[in-house]
Amino acid sequence: LLAHSYRSQQAYDSASREIEAILGDCHDEEVLGEAHRLKIRTLADQGKTREAVQAADDLVNKCATVTNLVEAARAYRSDNRPEQAMEYAIRAQNLLGEDSSFLDVLSVANELYLLQETDLAIPLYERIIDPTSDSPFTRRLVHDLIRSDQLGRALEITRGVRSTTDGTAFYYEVEAGILEEVGDLPAARTVCQEYLSEHPDDASMIVRLAVIEYRASNNQEVDRLLSIPIEASTLSLNDSIQLSKLYNLRSRWRESLDVIYEARRRFYDEGEVHATYIFLFMLVNKDECPWLEPTRVEIGSAVCAGRCRESRLVAHRKPSRPIQPDWRDPSYTPFGCQTTWQDVRRSSASQREFSSAGNT
Repeated sequence: LLAHSYRSQQAYDSASREIEAILGDCHDEEVLGEAHRLKIRTLADQGKTREAVQAADDLVNKCATVTNLVEAARAYRSDNRPEQAMEYAIRAQNLLGEDSSFLDVLSVANELYLLQETDLAIPLYERIIDPTSDSPFTRRLVHDLIRSDQLGRALEITRGVRSTTDGTAFYYEVEAGILEEVGDLPAARTVCQEYLSEHPDDASMIVRLAVIEYRASNNQEVDRLLSIPIEASTLSLNDSIQLSKLYNLRSRWRESLDVIYEARRRFYDEGEVHATYIFLFMLVNKDECPWLEPTRVEIGSAVCAGRCRESRLVAHRKPSRPIQPDWRDPSYTPFGCQTTWQDVRRSSASQREFSSAGNT
């Protein structure tokens, strides 16, 4: 327990000392097995994946149980070697029998799920979970069924959970998504409206309903939904992209770019969000957007100085005179000593600080 505690706090040196002490002094096989597995996880946590793989191989060669084989699969997966990880996962699956414990079946199912082997994971999850109750494993089963295109079974489970519990947004969203996928837009609309009747401020469900209404060519309802205030900083990446596209389709250019720009700041490492921003920017009707040609630079504006050889971000400004967009003189300092600049190229962190004002 102490070693687990150290590992959870990322105190890996202390965790390793406790593990080595157990391996040197303990004679209980069950405790030794757990210590070996904890050693493998601790090595992987530190990025020492090759050492973790070697320790996992040694453990399996000594005792090839389901638990140890799953641990080896995890180690190889952490080392970005999915084929070897799959070999160990299959060996673990082959050891499962009618009398296998819940934890053994669950550990194999989880590893197959993480390896995206949905056809193999589904029967294992169905073997051990109650499909009418909400749990992380029920959700994984639903994901696997969708991945394997078993939409009917996934829909059956989501409805079963909703009928026996209060239901969470997850099951409403999945059911609406499946119904939308198969083209039953009225039923998908009903599911969204049912959830929003109890949770009217749920931004994700508002976006999903707006997408459904757009597909149904009900533009008046789309505009009504888009008029509901939505805090862009709370949206997932997918919801941000969907909402920005809806704003764009309804010619609400600035709102479209504001939402996708905020998504770029929050999901900076996701290539899709940057590609979407460029795509949507190209669709903007420039004649309707005088704000694309500003005459003032505000806090958060990105500007070019020195013939655009150096990009800078306005980080701070005391009250001063307005500036004119004249950057021809490389030595020109618009706000004199009253302005604080940040070099945009300095780091990705500074790029993340761009506000929506940086759109211009």
